[in-house]
Amino acid sequence: MTTSSTSLPSRNGQGPSVPCWVRSISPRRAGIIIVLLAILYTIVSYTLQASLNYPAILLDKASIAASLVAQGSTAVVMGFVGLLVCGILLLIVSPGLVSHLEENRHGRVIVTGGASGTFWAVSALVGLALVPLWSNANTGVAQVLATIILILAEIVAPLLLAIWTLTLVRQFRMHRVFGWVSTIGLLLVFLRSLVWILNALLPIEAGYYGTAGLLAILAVLGESLWLVWLFLFGFYLMRTNDKTTRLVPVKDAERAESEEEGEKNT
Repeated sequence: MTTSSTSLPSRNGQGPSVPCWVRSISPRRAGIIIVLLAILYTIVSYTLQASLNYPAILLDKASIAASLVAQGSTAVVMGFVGLLVCGILLLIVSPGLVSHLEENRHGRVIVTGGASGTFWAVSALVGLALVPLWSNANTGVAQVLATIILILAEIVAPLLLAIWTLTLVRQFRMHRVFGWVSTIGLLLVFLRSLVWILNALLPIEAGYYGTAGLLAILAVLGESLWLVWLFLFGFYLMRTNDKTTRLVPVKDAERAESEEEGEKNT
């Protein structure tokens, strides 16, 4: 939707009390953080996939992981450190968007974005603890920690990020179709990981390996589309001039458009 004012909610509107440092995050600063998040997460995903066959390695035996870690332990460690930074950025930017949202969507964005960032950060810390265990072939503990990472980073976080993304798409009204497609992409990541766990629990002859293979391909594509949407969303916020543009709630903008159409018809 396009109006004479940017269809962002008013920063001066009533809402939950947030720290001063959060209110100091203008749309442009939030956009910069989101673009950095998209770039860093892209690098992290490629690094972990190339060096560790992540996230499939989380279901493999510790001996296989140990051989991969031995070939590129530095890249693996840097990948998990990058994931930790991604979680911190998401924790920062989610409450930073509060003052640009309608009041009834404050909590949803803070909870889903903040929880996703927390799960990324926790998964990264667990991954850093997992690397030396893989190197020492500590099978029992390594398998438990790998399962924790799979559940937090590849099941819960994508589901919460899908809600976070859809809320922002509906609020800011930018690239809505692409945003919905990206949300579906995150749900495919969620479904892929669920099927992987199901196959791990079932006997080999009863597993859904064809479905898992198809979902794995679609999940990579879906996550890539979400990263592209994240880039576009960040650049959209960066183009917002917080000093000269009057930010208007979406509902108010819709009401103004309806009134304009009514005047034209009369």
